[in-house]
Amino acid sequence: MKKITLIIFFIFTNILAFNTTSYAEDISEFQIEGFAIGENLSNYFTKQEITKFKKNNLMDKYKKNSGEFTEIRLDDGKDISLETYQTLLLVLNESNIISGIGGVSEIKVSECMKIKDEIKENILKIFWRSKLIGEGWQRTEQWGDVFFVGIEFEDGYASVQCFKSGYLNVMTILEKVI
Repeated sequence: MKKITLIIFFIFTNILAFNTTSYAEDISEFQIEGFAIGENLSNYFTKQEITKFKKNNLMDKYKKNSGEFTEIRLDDGKDISLETYQTLLLVLNESNIISGIGGVSEIKVSECMKIKDEIKENILKIFWRSKLIGEGWQRTEQWGDVFFVGIEFEDGYASVQCFKSGYLNVMTILEKVI
């Protein structure tokens, strides 16, 4: 059966088990695999582990108006023990504060589309000030056909992308410096 990749730049720790009646205004209140935006990576790892991850698990380094950022990848069973995802993605500022967080897993096409809709609806409900900025299929050279959902927040954004290559990737990006 075909698989689809779902890249979400925001998700709750376990979207299927997530039920809350409270309404949030700040995406930094949520966690993925126990990691939270705004926290220092040293709350989870030693200085030596962080240095090793930045050297061996580097995915990207870039600059924005708010500073320099490093994106690292931590794999379940190799670098860390994860419950929901196979890979954890972290975007760190210069002080090792988490400003972006995500998870990656394999998922079937039918499940991807269901979860994508659940995530979109939950984000729009929970973050009542959020705004849907786009939704639909796109073709990319690198990834092929991609289903994209974009949602903006006061202090960040989320996007849901379903790729026909078989992975679920979840990510939250905070635009302001914490």
